Amino acid sequence: MSALQHDEGAMSIPENPVFTQDPFKITERKEFWDLVHEVMKPMTPDQQDLVTRYYENEESLEEISKATGRTKHALSQALYAAIKHLRKLLEEKGIGKKDL
Repeated sequence: MSALQHDEGAMSIPENPVFTQDPFKITERKEFWDLVHEVMKPMTPDQQDLVTRYYENEESLEEISKATGRTKHALSQALYAAIKHLRKLLEEKGIGKKDL
């Protein structure tokens, strides 16, 4: 079936998540990740990449493992350390769980 579907003379366009999302939520998400990226600057590039891929890009550990050649266990441990570091950096900026 094509992207544009014909049904009794009317064309329907499948829903696109970009157009169905609340623009305020999109803006809020972008602002959140802008803040996180700023706070992550003291972290190693590997930690920044892992947090970004797993949380922002929503890649699974399996996907990251295939792309990097690292085991899921090693990635899990690295992600735990990265989040612990990020939490410390956020706290140093006065940002707690209630602020996120």
